[in-house]
Amino acid sequence: MMIAFIKDPTTAPDDSCMAGMGGVAFSVPGADKAAVEMEPVTVAAKGIRGLAPAGWTEAGPGAYVRASSALDETALIMDSAPLTAAELFGRLAGRMGFDPGLKSVAREEAGHFIWDLYRFELQGLSLDLALAEGDGHAYMVLLVARPDERDTLYEQVFRPAVAALSPID
Repeated sequence: MMIAFIKDPTTAPDDSCMAGMGGVAFSVPGADKAAVEMEPVTVAAKGIRGLAPAGWTEAGPGAYVRASSALDETALIMDSAPLTAAELFGRLAGRMGFDPGLKSVAREEAGHFIWDLYRFELQGLSLDLALAEGDGHAYMVLLVARPDERDTLYEQVFRPAVAALSPID
């Protein structure tokens, strides 16, 4: 069709082949993703148990990465440390490079703890952080996701992980 048009732009080219091509298919990022199934995990090295996404790779104790491609930075990290929540927050801010003066967007009870929830962006990624403390330990759940997937993963991964996190009895 293109060559016919270039040869004679005053005559409509034969477009009979277009009838068999079908319509235009649009792809919305994240829309084709199946629901994420969560499974129980025990992280003995951290003294915690909770839920992690089934099929994600355990990159270290309490750290789960989706790794759907070499460029996929999506991760869920659960941790416990013998610190206060404020001390853990300060250490995270120093290591990750986010503003140590960041204020929580909400405080809510979920599962075994009362959590301070934070949401921020860092290097083009969306991060959700939940911090709580109890029994002389700080507890953390961190979700790292692309902004276009953040809302879905927040509901399907982060919220269930926060509600399920507990110390090993």
